[in-house]
Amino acid sequence: MLRAQEVSRSRLIGRVLPRILLSLAIGLPLAGAAFGLLGPEDCRTELGGGLLELALLLLVGIWVKPFVDDVLASRDRAAARARQREDFLRRVRDVHGTIMSARDLMNAHGSARTYGEQMRRLLELRAEVVEITEDVKVSAHLFEEHNVLVDGLEDLVVWLEGGDSLHETLEASEMTWVRGLMDMEGTFEAYDESIRAVKSTLRKTVYSA
Repeated sequence: MLRAQEVSRSRLIGRVLPRILLSLAIGLPLAGAAFGLLGPEDCRTELGGGLLELALLLLVGIWVKPFVDDVLASRDRAAARARQREDFLRRVRDVHGTIMSARDLMNAHGSARTYGEQMRRLLELRAEVVEITEDVKVSAHLFEEHNVLVDGLEDLVVWLEGGDSLHETLEASEMTWVRGLMDMEGTFEAYDESIRAVKSTLRKTVYSA
């Protein structure tokens, strides 16, 4: 804590001290020259007034512009963080939409071909969820409930891995994982709980920012 305070104090001094010195170096000579041109009866000669205005403009530029730049940079950083959070929410929604679409197609057609096509979609989806999980892990600065997101996404990966192993080893009639997905029960309940936690956390972060 003390070390952080010392670093912050050093940075503040490093930013303010040069401005003070620059202000003195520019302002004092100009002000002195301006007052030297101001007579006792005519305290607003054109040249003297111009020098005073120039000194004022330079001082405003030295002190105000960096402050404005900091405000604009902070706003840009906040906007970038908001876009990142929105992108995470969009990616998770896409995952959920793909899973629900696969489920609907399996239920609607019930053919071996449809089943095979949708299982391939789900297998490909696992890689996307792994990618999202890794991205969230290195984005703790974006989320207050970071651990909730990571745990929920890792649970989604585990659930999708269950579909992978069943797809490789069991007949369709024996696939309790697939039946759980199609009927939205059994093993599907673990997915439903995880996706709700992830989406709820992302929505709170995105819409309350």
